[in-house]
Amino acid sequence: AEICAEIGRGSCSLMESRSRPHASLHRIDSHRTRGLIDHRYILKTIERHEQRQLLAMLPQYYDHLRAHPRSLLCRYYGCYALTMHSQCRYFVVMESLFFNSESIHEKYDLKGSWVDRRRHVGATYLDLDMRRKLLLPTRVGAELLRQCTLDVALLRGLNIMDYSLLLGVHVAADGVHVASKPLDGPFAFTSLANDAVYYICVIDLLQPWDMSKRLERLFKVLLRCRCRSASGMSAIEPTRYADRFVSMVERILNYA
Repeated sequence: AEICAEIGRGSCSLMESRSRPHASLHRIDSHRTRGLIDHRYILKTIERHEQRQLLAMLPQYYDHLRAHPRSLLCRYYGCYALTMHSQCRYFVVMESLFFNSESIHEKYDLKGSWVDRRRHVGATYLDLDMRRKLLLPTRVGAELLRQCTLDVALLRGLNIMDYSLLLGVHVAADGVHVASKPLDGPFAFTSLANDAVYYICVIDLLQPWDMSKRLERLFKVLLRCRCRSASGMSAIEPTRYADRFVSMVERILNYA
């Protein structure tokens, strides 16, 4: 509730959504169960180690949101455990980036890596599919990059890697300007020509650089003979991951 209050939401809207009878869950990807409650909140299942990671980083995460209310980090509003038939499932509640947004024409999941980072048919675009620049006013673009750098510094200090920049692009019809309106939720940025809106959020914040990721990298480098492309893998230690991530954001920004 305190996190909700600090960023201007309040916990009551979440509680109201949970109590409405028409709220329903939908499976929207292959390896995680996610659901939308009134289209505003996302219910995402997580593993036990991710739950422990969230609880461990919560003080620093909370302090960071208080210090930087325009942080690009996704907002976790709750962490829960459900036990049924002697099996325990963990899940978090987050606000959807695309709540109250314009229609989304393109959606990207960007890590700054390039090995195995091209989308399959019908899936979200990945790094190698990214061909556009985000055309922003100078002040807006510089502030976005500054805030991203601060956010990534927090994750690096927490030994976190494998996070992504979720980017949604709304493109106005020819000759039509998008309407400027107050932001509600994770952030929207209007293009310099006022002909597009970019919705941006850093997601998947719960993966530490642990033994599983070290072994994943070792497997790909040695057993799949990818020594030459090792620097482009997603599995990379947090400092190098953070530097590469910020460089990727700087590369796709175009502000003048």
